[in-house]
Amino acid sequence: MPSRITHSKSRHSCERCKQRRVKCDIKTPCGHCQRRGERCSLVSDTRVPESSPIVGGARPIPSRHPSIARDHTQTHTHLEPLDDFSFLSLFVLSEQPSPRPLTWTEDLFLISHFTSSTSYTLSHRDADRHLWRVMVPELAVAHPFLMHGLLAVSAMHLSYLRPLDRIKHETQSSHHQTLATSQFREVLSNISADNCNAVFVMCALLTLISMVSIARRSDAHVSNSFFVDDIVHHFMLTRGIGAVLGQHWQIVLTGPLKMLSTERLTHPEEHRLPESIEARFHQLRSSILPDICRYDEASLLTCISSLASLETVYKHMHFLHPDLPRPKLEVGVALRWMSLVPLEFMTLLKSSHPGALVLLAHFIILFETFEDVWFLQGWSEHALGRIKDAVGAEASTALQWPCERLSLEKERKRYQ
Repeated sequence: MPSRITHSKSRHSCERCKQRRVKCDIKTPCGHCQRRGERCSLVSDTRVPESSPIVGGARPIPSRHPSIARDHTQTHTHLEPLDDFSFLSLFVLSEQPSPRPLTWTEDLFLISHFTSSTSYTLSHRDADRHLWRVMVPELAVAHPFLMHGLLAVSAMHLSYLRPLDRIKHETQSSHHQTLATSQFREVLSNISADNCNAVFVMCALLTLISMVSIARRSDAHVSNSFFVDDIVHHFMLTRGIGAVLGQHWQIVLTGPLKMLSTERLTHPEEHRLPESIEARFHQLRSSILPDICRYDEASLLTCISSLASLETVYKHMHFLHPDLPRPKLEVGVALRWMSLVPLEFMTLLKSSHPGALVLLAHFIILFETFEDVWFLQGWSEHALGRIKDAVGAEASTALQWPCERLSLEKERKRYQ
């Protein structure tokens, strides 16, 4: 029997490469981090060079705020179009093959689990469940990247249901994520009427995988800067679905998958939020954000615009289908904020701007509504904890309200 091929390991790899279990070239910064535009732990000065790519091609916005200016050199607020699919790097967990090839019987079990169990957890609506259980697997037969995506999500669901076999199923999920994203990258360069529906479903699956991955990586050894990077990746993925599909988006909206698109209020401006929430948005708009951004008018305008979009999403959460219990809403109702914020807001997030982090905290608590969904359990609490650690002392008081709202929601569920 041939001996197993060995490879050298280095204890000096950067944190991000260790996290993704990929080989690090130990340069400063390493090749992986430089290619993805992420902070590398091998570099003591974490400023991103102007010539290096940032997620979505966005460059840091200059700031004269003393707590922000120390992290970035003076640059112009210049945003370039997304010229690659760098967000896919978030899902390639390993560049090495699985310890052993997965057998066809294992894959058969995974697709069986998806149709009999996982598909029922992806929506509360019967029509959507039928789509996930029957139509999507049939669509995946003709599109291998989508089939690998289904198998990856099925294995991830099993890792949640069966803690004793968690490592086994996470390995299966990682294996199929790697295959799915490598094939998906090629398809994205050649989207057509024949594959645009499969591309749309794959983007939805990647959004789900992204949220699970962020929650599970929110442990003590992962730094706050990496958490923010992951959130930025997630924003780029969610808002990039329409851009990726381009002219074929209308085919999706008029085809059998149109039911997966998020419903919207016809006139959100006609609705008034509960008094306590209205007061909070007024406080953010009139004093909290202006104080945080008092030396940076461009950042203030970006934050105010993002706040207006967040207020619209709050109204959707409160008034869309008023007769339906809030946990029965689709998760996409809340996720819509990620596609509404301006591109400059993600640039602020990338630089850990305290104003952007404060708004992110007010967005994060919306997901406590969906805490019973397996792929969101623990997400709000983990994410809010990371944001509390990342903001400076000057902005920490602005997080008191979302922290209290999260505690109240947990208390309410405890006595239901």
